[in-house]
Amino acid sequence: MLNVQKISTVTYRILLTARRRQRNEIIYSRYGTSYDAYDLVDHIRESDKTYIIQGQQAHALGDHTKPSSLDVWMHKNGDPNKVHTKQVDNDVIEQLVRTGLFRESKFKCPDNGRVLKGIEIVS
Repeated sequence: MLNVQKISTVTYRILLTARRRQRNEIIYSRYGTSYDAYDLVDHIRESDKTYIIQGQQAHALGDHTKPSSLDVWMHKNGDPNKVHTKQVDNDVIEQLVRTGLFRESKFKCPDNGRVLKGIEIVS
């Protein structure tokens, strides 16, 4: 597994692109949408963090109280007809961990400062 903390962003993207060609890591939500786990890795790295909180809420996207969460990312990157439905649950977290790209833990929420469940890029 790549140590994302010790390589440049350019090198990381080159290695990630090569790995993507070898296989896809598609995550399926029980709410009817699917996502590529590598797109999530890109999103987390672009946020200058190594983690993202779960942030599951059964709210419309505009009413979500954790805009930096995985639930919001999945809302924005999923089926536009399903924006009024929670997108992430424990099954999605388990699928992401099984890819080997992430580990589950507790992290400080950037939106409210509380310690919440989330996933971190494995380094």
